[in-house]
Amino acid sequence: MKTGALETGPRSKGHLGARAGDWLEANRTSIGTWFVLGVLYAVVAAASFQGYYTKWYMSDDYAKQSLTSMMDGSADRPYVYRQLLPQLANAIEAALPESVRAAITTRLVEAKGALSSPGGRDARKEGYELRYRIVYYGIFLCLFLSLFVLRSICISAGVDQASASAAPAIFALMVPILQTRGGFFYDLSEILALSLAVRFALSGRAIALLVLAVPATANKESFLFFILALLPLLTQRLPLRSALSTIAGTVVISGATYLYIRSIYAGNGGDNVIFQLFKNLPFYANPLNLLKPDQTYGLPLFKGYGAIVIGWFGVLMVYGWRIVPDYIRQHLVLAALINLPLFLLFCAEGEMRNLSMLYVATVVLIAGALQRWIGTQVPGLGR
Repeated sequence: MKTGALETGPRSKGHLGARAGDWLEANRTSIGTWFVLGVLYAVVAAASFQGYYTKWYMSDDYAKQSLTSMMDGSADRPYVYRQLLPQLANAIEAALPESVRAAITTRLVEAKGALSSPGGRDARKEGYELRYRIVYYGIFLCLFLSLFVLRSICISAGVDQASASAAPAIFALMVPILQTRGGFFYDLSEILALSLAVRFALSGRAIALLVLAVPATANKESFLFFILALLPLLTQRLPLRSALSTIAGTVVISGATYLYIRSIYAGNGGDNVIFQLFKNLPFYANPLNLLKPDQTYGLPLFKGYGAIVIGWFGVLMVYGWRIVPDYIRQHLVLAALINLPLFLLFCAEGEMRNLSMLYVATVVLIAGALQRWIGTQVPGLGR
């Protein structure tokens, strides 16, 4: 028995070692791919985030819509409704022991090099240093994570992995360009919220979608309307009745979240919505408004509402249209039918960031266009 035990021990250890070696060998490419992709997405997200931040900061120069005024609840409506990250920062700071909070704040105030002040006027504002940084890095993290979710959506739509990996990065670099006429920190966390909503809908994960409705609406109340555009995606995994029930339940939770937040700040200045139609009609009727430049990434580049950017997106979407599945096209059309009227009624002239309900489908179409140009053949997809 001892001999058998002695012989079995080394064999088992060797067997386990061989299995570990086989696993590493089998997954070497996958591990390498995720490592390279992670570094690439981190750099892209950092570039995109800094493109936004150096252009708009945290609205530091506009007291009624700045991050710090949102943290203390004094911002004007509707900006004050976008409370997800400000309240998260408040909660994290409040949860820290006073000594720890003071030590971190001192370190941030005195930091140089990699941890030096972000540069916005309010970044060193007394009493806000730590919370400002939490939101600052939180926005970057949201954008970084959204690139992986968008890649997953593209792959689930049948696009090849190379095109699916490139499309989110390309789109992310264009986001600061789209932030014409205004840009806010919650624009970037919104990308993650919308991407997760599409991912959950495509997977038929009704409970996850119901849960997501609370933070997504707290981030930006327009999520309430985006929910309706998820129906073609939900029906890929759920019966129509279940899909409709999920939509209805998510709308109720989102609506309740919005009404609760609105009730808290009912006494703030501003309005629940800002009616812009009569400013927008003459603006969009003037073709010269398509020819103006904008300062982005420190250079005079294209304006988000401009012939070059609209044409660029248009070409990519036309090339990708026949590559993507029907349900992505249906989702895009439904999202456009919801988003465009809201855009004309309530958004400032040329404020392209507010076409965000089209973002996720646009990324998939970009991936489809890349696949078409690369020439990769995927069974079941047309050209």
